[in-house]
Amino acid sequence: MTATTATSATSGASRARTAGAGALLIMAALASASACWLVFARWLPSDLERYEDYRSAALGAARLLGGRGVSPAPAPG
Repeated sequence: MTATTATSATSGASRARTAGAGALLIMAALASASACWLVFARWLPSDLERYEDYRSAALGAARLLGGRGVSPAPAPG
């Protein structure tokens, strides 16, 4: 085996390792982007709607009881 052949074999292994690492980084970025989309586009809006329902229920109960013993939920933010 000549020095050139040994160098090209090492270079090929290095390229494969680099390509594998790059593929893993791309997959990690896609997983992160998918998780962000899931949280901010699906999960949090549904929790906000549920919170608004609870707040409306507390305000309605306060009106029915004339403000006795029930305090409305604080405004978000």
